[in-house]
Amino acid sequence: MCRRLRAGGVEVPIIMVSGSSDVVDIVVGLEIGADDYITKPFEVRELAARINAKLRRQRTSQSQVRPGRLKFPGLIVDIGRHEVLRDGQPVSLTPTEFDLLALLSASPGRVISRSEMIQKVWGQGADLDLRSVDAHVYRLRRKIEPEGPRPTYIHAVPGIGYRFERRGLNERLSRAHGAEADGETGDAESGAA
Repeated sequence: MCRRLRAGGVEVPIIMVSGSSDVVDIVVGLEIGADDYITKPFEVRELAARINAKLRRQRTSQSQVRPGRLKFPGLIVDIGRHEVLRDGQPVSLTPTEFDLLALLSASPGRVISRSEMIQKVWGQGADLDLRSVDAHVYRLRRKIEPEGPRPTYIHAVPGIGYRFERRGLNERLSRAHGAEADGETGDAESGAA
């Protein structure tokens, strides 16, 4: 399950819980994408502390714009290479569309006002109507949204601006869980939390 989540672009913290304390199992678990590995028996307080530490680290890393790759389920925004992939296929964006996407995707869940977008994408003092931002976002959505008029990544916040959301995490987790129930997971993959 861990391997499938990582291959699908899901970047949630994964703590593997297992009854095996064999070093080989621990190493394999970490190599296939787990962020941590804890063996049974364990104290609930220790597990809670590990979960909180992983979540804290994830929030910190998401709040910083890195000149690297921003990975989301079905979408990769490579800031350094100025490249976007949707479901593994390159997406052709204008420089303005790319800058808008980079700004929004660098802070998932955060509402970014139209004024802030103008300031950060077009520059301080740009003479641009707030509704012009909507037209640019409309064109960007048409290129990256998999379901056309139903936004999955970029959501309007009426009267304010836009918010970028991760898409498909719950769907992918449900599918992976269904596959696990069918017995398709290997030994090292079971027990991901």
